[in-house]
Amino acid sequence: RQSTLRNWAERLCTQAAADCNGVGLCIAENSPPCDRLCPLYEACGQDLAACQTACDDRHYLGDDTFVEEYACVAAQASCDERLQCRAGERGAGRPCLNWCRYQTQCNESDVDILDCLDSCSAGLPGEDGLIFEAANDCLSGLGVDVECDDLNQCFSDVSADDLCLQ
Repeated sequence: RQSTLRNWAERLCTQAAADCNGVGLCIAENSPPCDRLCPLYEACGQDLAACQTACDDRHYLGDDTFVEEYACVAAQASCDERLQCRAGERGAGRPCLNWCRYQTQCNESDVDILDCLDSCSAGLPGEDGLIFEAANDCLSGLGVDVECDDLNQCFSDVSADDLCLQ
């Protein structure tokens, strides 16, 4: 974190602060967990330190697509596909992203969204897996910033026939 824009801005602000109260205003919001994303890129030959710096810098500069990028990278097995996620082609992660948003935001689960994305990308077991597969087309077709009503609709369209639970 020493070489990030966030760190540079905090140091510059602290130096310019007139008093202790001013220093308190210099603390930037925390960076996203780049240490979870970057090893997935490192497995594809990307430099870990450079990835973590770029990840933190993008977030500091206002890029709020970290979770979307993580969903995409976690869902991809090949390095070429993972690198497409970094380039902004993130549709592959959308079904798991929307599944996990439904779980964490609409169902108010305490599960960490990145843990949910890891589980979803690895393949959901049992009934959850059947529900996910039945709702996959709907989840894929939704945008990135969807409301719970839209996500609920994906799951209300799933029938018992889809789940083989008759």
